[in-house]
Amino acid sequence: MKNLNGYDIDGVLLAGIKPKKPYIVISGRRTDWWKKTIREIGTDAPIYLRPVNFGKRFDAVMSGQWKAMMIVMFNVKKFYEDDNIQAKVIKNYCPDCKVIMVRDGKII
Repeated sequence: MKNLNGYDIDGVLLAGIKPKKPYIVISGRRTDWWKKTIREIGTDAPIYLRPVNFGKRFDAVMSGQWKAMMIVMFNVKKFYEDDNIQAKVIKNYCPDCKVIMVRDGKII
């Protein structure tokens, strides 16, 4: 089985990064943004949004923890992220996952 890639939405997919298959989408967006998310990115891959009761809206630390939990659960080997705080949380919880930083639609 190929290694699974994971992608954030804001700053990554919406910034123009083209996902490499196989992949999943793991976002710090809360589930109350489901309809907006589907309109923006479609349903080409499984999408995991943060539960409404898992931290406040725009909480970078809780978003990072949510992403880390999903990365471990699905054994994601590469995760594309644009937020430094979330990237740090993911690296702390997921040492076997390579976090690839994205800025302005480019991999850095």
